[in-house]
Amino acid sequence: MELGLKEWIVIFTAGVFLLLFLLATESITNQEELDVKRLTGQSTQNIQKVTISSMNLQLKLDSEEEKMYLNSELSFERKNTEAIISGINGNMVLGGKFVKTLVVSCVSADISGKSNLENLTILSTNVNFNNLIIQEGGNLKISAASVQGNIHIDDNIKRELYIEISSASNNLTVFVSNSVKDKVKFSGSMPKVVDK
Repeated sequence: MELGLKEWIVIFTAGVFLLLFLLATESITNQEELDVKRLTGQSTQNIQKVTISSMNLQLKLDSEEEKMYLNSELSFERKNTEAIISGINGNMVLGGKFVKTLVVSCVSADISGKSNLENLTILSTNVNFNNLIIQEGGNLKISAASVQGNIHIDDNIKRELYIEISSASNNLTVFVSNSVKDKVKFSGSMPKVVDK
């Protein structure tokens, strides 16, 4: 069978795409090592938004820390006041003293620590909250096929906290004291709410 012009164009385009992909992957890997070395211990003082894209992510939030720490599988790019972090398997500690917004997009996420973020958005197939403590009001949006774990609301939040959950399987428990229960608003798939 003879190949026509259309078939040759498709084969050529696919070959060029594959070549560019392989070159880009090598470039990203080399750049990642440099960025991680440069970022370890770097202040987040001028970063207001962090966007993380990863297949699997283990993330610890630290509301009092001024720095972010990434493992070598995560790459970093900065655009003005936004940090864009991506990789296949990520382990990260995010100092949130200055960061206001965090967007996490991944297949599987395990999130722990203490958060004072104004906006936390999680887009995931599976997300587990490993005793996340929310210290201040704001917006928590979760869109996941499955969400589980425990979230604790600090007794001293001053602003309202809006928790919006879109999930087919919701096994999330939110612990909140009566003193701040009126400041916590839920929409979407309702988690189990427990008095603490």
